[in-house]
Amino acid sequence: MFIHNSTNIGNYIESVRNKKTQKELLFGFFHKIYYNLKIIHC
Repeated sequence: MFIHNSTNIGNYIESVRNKKTQKELLFGFFHKIYYNLKIIHC
């Protein structure tokens, strides 16, 4: 499904949403590594 936004506001919101999801994925990735290291150290 491809939605084309002709407005700059729509593109801005989309880019912000993408950055937010990327940040959440990255945070989850680091949290998973940290959690695994914690288990190994215990």
